[in-house]
Amino acid sequence: SAIPTPLRAVPVEVETRARRNEEGDVVGDFDVPANAINYCPFNEAWLKVGEGKKSMSMATYEFRFGNLHHGQPISVVDFLYAQGFQMEWANKEGDDDLQYERAYSSSLKNSLDTIIGWVLNEDDTITVYFDYNFPASKERVASWGAPGISVSASGHAVGCAWEIAEAMSLLVTEGSKSGTSYSITMDPAFTEVDAIAPACVKDIRAKLVEMKERKHIPNYIKEFVDEQYVLERYDAAIKFIDNYGHAYISNGPFYLSKFDSTSNFMELRAFRDPSYPFEDTYWIEELKTLRLEIESIETPAFIGKGSDLPVTVHVAEVTYPIDEAIPATVGEVTVSLIIGQESVEFKAVMVQHGVFECTIPASVFEKLESGSYVIMAIAELEGAIPASASTSVVLF
Repeated sequence: SAIPTPLRAVPVEVETRARRNEEGDVVGDFDVPANAINYCPFNEAWLKVGEGKKSMSMATYEFRFGNLHHGQPISVVDFLYAQGFQMEWANKEGDDDLQYERAYSSSLKNSLDTIIGWVLNEDDTITVYFDYNFPASKERVASWGAPGISVSASGHAVGCAWEIAEAMSLLVTEGSKSGTSYSITMDPAFTEVDAIAPACVKDIRAKLVEMKERKHIPNYIKEFVDEQYVLERYDAAIKFIDNYGHAYISNGPFYLSKFDSTSNFMELRAFRDPSYPFEDTYWIEELKTLRLEIESIETPAFIGKGSDLPVTVHVAEVTYPIDEAIPATVGEVTVSLIIGQESVEFKAVMVQHGVFECTIPASVFEKLESGSYVIMAIAELEGAIPASASTSVVLF
């Protein structure tokens, strides 16, 4: 359907107020609260946006938190870290800015610049004010402003725990125990950080130990956490690496339990943590949709001129992704007689569940030459891909 599907951030309120000004530009009419915040890489802190800011859209999101694969709980802090990280690495503060990657910036900066500010609500929801207008789909508007926990610029919502992202970034800016020079993007002059490559994983673990020893707190979250919080995260990450041999600590329904870079083998296991927010049947129900399937077309194989041609189409209603089929109770069926490059269409009528009938009148065949003709049936249901099938009839 191409409709964005909420995962961790679920929009509970979405509204757009946009208009064209006298110059013809689209502008927003939302008054952004002065206490809304956005991360400023130049000040290395979350700052209030102040008075007088406007935005095109506003959305409030609640969250399905749960635990990460190393058992540490997801919270608003994870979303703050990701937003701060992206703002830091996508904005150049000077020629000697080590926390800037041009390729990373080119993928993210335009969209980041549309975010005016966040309001952190007391009930652990976040209200986002942003410049995006898409009248055709409120879901797409909500998706644009949704906070995430991934710092990736790949376009895929694949994320690691923030402490892994932080360790990787420090490998780039501070250096590594192995002496390898790292980059967060593909650069032939450097080695790209990698959460599963054995050599990089060793450096990530060593950096986590350093971070723990100096009680390092990232700038993106220092206003919102204490030492105990970050130390627990570092300990859990180190333990995970020791147990599984990699640093890909994510949040999905499966975790990477085994990985062998030599044989290109990996094993995924179901993440059975009771905090995981989706039951095993959730997505089956959430994504459930109907499609029609034409099971058969019944019509005489031969017909003489002067005779009507009865056509019966048997249609099943299939529930995706379960693929359970029952006689169709909905939908429309069109029967076409193909004549060279043209066709004559007839609407079939449902006479009982799963059975559609129509009659091609004898008058249609009067001026046709004897021979074989194709009969095509198309079953349609709003929002579904049309189903089609064909058969042939010999006119004599």
